[in-house]
Amino acid sequence: MKFVNRIQELDFLERKYKEPDAQLIIIYGRRRTGKTETVLQFSKPKPSIYFLSTRSNEKDNIDNFYDALFEYFQDETLLRLEKNWENIFQYLSGIKERLVLVIDEFPYLLESNKAVTSIFQRGWDLYLNKTDIMLILLGSSVSLMESEVLSAKSPLYGRRTGQWRITPLEFTHNREFYPNYTQQEQLYTYSCLGGVPAYLLQFDPSKDFWNNVHDKMLSKGEFLFEETDFLLKEELREPKVYSSILKAISQSKTKFSEIMTQTGISKSSLSAYLETLERLDLVVREIPVTETVRSKKGRYFLKDNFFKFWYRYAFPNLRHLESGNSKYVLSKIKSDFNRYMGHSFEGISIEFLTGNLQRVPFEFTDIGRWWHKEQEIDIVALNEDTGKILFCECKWSELKRKDADRILIDLKEKSTAVKWHKHKRSEYFGLIAKKIENKADLREHGYIAFDLQDMFR
Repeated sequence: MKFVNRIQELDFLERKYKEPDAQLIIIYGRRRTGKTETVLQFSKPKPSIYFLSTRSNEKDNIDNFYDALFEYFQDETLLRLEKNWENIFQYLSGIKERLVLVIDEFPYLLESNKAVTSIFQRGWDLYLNKTDIMLILLGSSVSLMESEVLSAKSPLYGRRTGQWRITPLEFTHNREFYPNYTQQEQLYTYSCLGGVPAYLLQFDPSKDFWNNVHDKMLSKGEFLFEETDFLLKEELREPKVYSSILKAISQSKTKFSEIMTQTGISKSSLSAYLETLERLDLVVREIPVTETVRSKKGRYFLKDNFFKFWYRYAFPNLRHLESGNSKYVLSKIKSDFNRYMGHSFEGISIEFLTGNLQRVPFEFTDIGRWWHKEQEIDIVALNEDTGKILFCECKWSELKRKDADRILIDLKEKSTAVKWHKHKRSEYFGLIAKKIENKADLREHGYIAFDLQDMFR
């Protein structure tokens, strides 16, 4: 399996490994993001035991855990012990080496015994916290890991020595999956699949983007064809309700009231559902970047690119896809895809600026979109302390110099409607596009100007 990036995550794990005391590390995040592979890359060269919990009963999991211990230690003492968690922890308390013990899919243990966090708390307090063991608990069920392992109500609260939420990769890592793709094709792929490694590995790098979309996303029976449905059922109790919310948002029903009307869900229930979707990183609530968090101007958008693509194009056409008419659906996608990329490119541009602070004139503390009534600005970045603000437009097109000048004139006019630090601010203006003619000249005139060449430099 191809392993890409995860430098920060590996550095974190190495740092904790080198600390002198016992470590209890929580690694979690949505499925397919590469949690297991990241931990295995870290633990491979070290004394380590890897145990994968299964959706079976507790006895089966304990039996399998004993097998993993015996395979590593080859100690016949284990064969004589009564098989329970207490004896496992007691046995491990006698280990004198720096051992990495990985328990994957920890939520499956919770499903078979709700008291397992209390059992592990006792095991940690009585036996493990004075050893050299580095215990890593992994979980794909974000909701369970947050509520049962990380929350203040969890018996394990206060015991963990570190935690890391594994998130999807950034767009610049696509080139490592598809080295022969053009920059444009790499952004197409990121806008379609996001940065989830398991999804990126589904596409065949020897085929072009559109053939991959047809063969791997729109063809019944393929892994990606059932993925959104699988994830919702795996993570949530009412997948159909959540799906109706995602569908509404994908149809541009972005205000709370619009989603409520479209889905027929009550106000109180909808708030809870949206909070859950936000926690899972499927939906994001955005407010104009100059507003406070309590602003009533909030809008909801699909955050995950894979879900965004699926609910915009595949979900409304499932009857055609189920009947094998995938080429018809593909033609519909192609006719609309530039519009879709226009929205996606805004998010990619924000990601680019956030990761390249040294290439903008000041370090910003906030970045996002801005809107008021009928006016919108694609990106506004600001620094509350210095009073500096950047206004930027994103265009998924190749711009002639005259087009760039016109856009910048319009941008300056729109910026006057932004009231933030109105008379005490330093203003900067910029443009990000697929390609910009005479980009260097714009920069000489004090403008920020980036295109794909800069993004993939």
